[in-house]
Amino acid sequence: MSVRKRTESETRTTATFRASCGFPGMPRYFFNIVRGKTVIPDPEGDALAGDAEAMRHASMTAREMLDDRHKYSRRGMERWAFEVMNGAGRHVGTVRFPNPAASKRSANLPKSKSRRR
Repeated sequence: MSVRKRTESETRTTATFRASCGFPGMPRYFFNIVRGKTVIPDPEGDALAGDAEAMRHASMTAREMLDDRHKYSRRGMERWAFEVMNGAGRHVGTVRFPNPAASKRSANLPKSKSRRR
């Protein structure tokens, strides 16, 4: 898979489009990826309704990235995390990537049967 760098005009157009798509008054959140001591910053962020929605977004994105981990060259994604920051730079929370092995084990456990009275 080859990756093509965007031209300056493509970057400018994309940035302008993204800025104009946000709803007025919606805060912007940034989802930096933390891999051990390495932090990969999110340069664009997403406009979301609030802290709770930002945390749900980080959790959902982490699960999606694990589902598509064959696209990434790094192993050990279960040790990665999203560091969620708001537009003012305040740390909202940290969302660890789920451990796929633990998810498979819990999916294979028998469901508990509830007793009817």
